[in-house]
Amino acid sequence: MSEVDNAILMEDNAPIHTILKNRLNKRPRRPTSKEEMIAAFQEEWDKLTPDVIKRIINTMPKRIDAVLAAKGGSTKY
Repeated sequence: MSEVDNAILMEDNAPIHTILKNRLNKRPRRPTSKEEMIAAFQEEWDKLTPDVIKRIINTMPKRIDAVLAAKGGSTKY
């Protein structure tokens, strides 16, 4: 895999990961065990609506273009 290919797959270009991480960080009580983390993650995953998924899908071409333009470097995403 090239540097650009790897960059496209990085966490920063995974908007679902970012959404879930933000939601987990906003919870009143952070998980303190692996089991609690898995349960909290599943709860937040289950809350993702079709509209959120559609918005994410619609941003992917711009995200990929930005990664390609940056030759695998940092993007605003």
